[in-house]
Amino acid sequence: MTVETTVPGPPDPSRFLVGVFNAVFVTILRSPLHGILSKSFALLSFKGRKSGKLYTFVIGYQRDGDVLTIISPRGWWKNLRDGNVPVKIFLHGKWCNAVAEAFQGGEIAVNAFQRAAQKSPNLIRMYRIEREADGQLKPESLRQATRKVAVIHVRLKPEP
Repeated sequence: MTVETTVPGPPDPSRFLVGVFNAVFVTILRSPLHGILSKSFALLSFKGRKSGKLYTFVIGYQRDGDVLTIISPRGWWKNLRDGNVPVKIFLHGKWCNAVAEAFQGGEIAVNAFQRAAQKSPNLIRMYRIEREADGQLKPESLRQATRKVAVIHVRLKPEP
């Protein structure tokens, strides 16, 4: 009889670094110094669909009026697939009510990702989006990128 065991090793460095990054960003975003990061980063909170547990994540966003667009390679967005999911977002030093919806693949995600990439060339490099000879983003390359990530739209609710 053979019993396989795994030897505990050091924590995954990427997981560790994400934890450190999040802790630093949460501290800054909740402090009077939030202006340093608030133009591009916020905190997003929502309840898990099945667990009911409250989750809060540091998110990078782009804003267009009352809609924030978030690109995420992580799996937390699956809680937002049903659309019009109530969320809270800590934006510019205060909590705001909003609703969120996540998209992966499909034309909605491709179009939103393309708009976000045009505003942030870092996304093009990060997700290795190829360009046509005329400089336009290759449609197939965009579709591939949206299979690896989700595009989340967060619509802010008007303040009472």
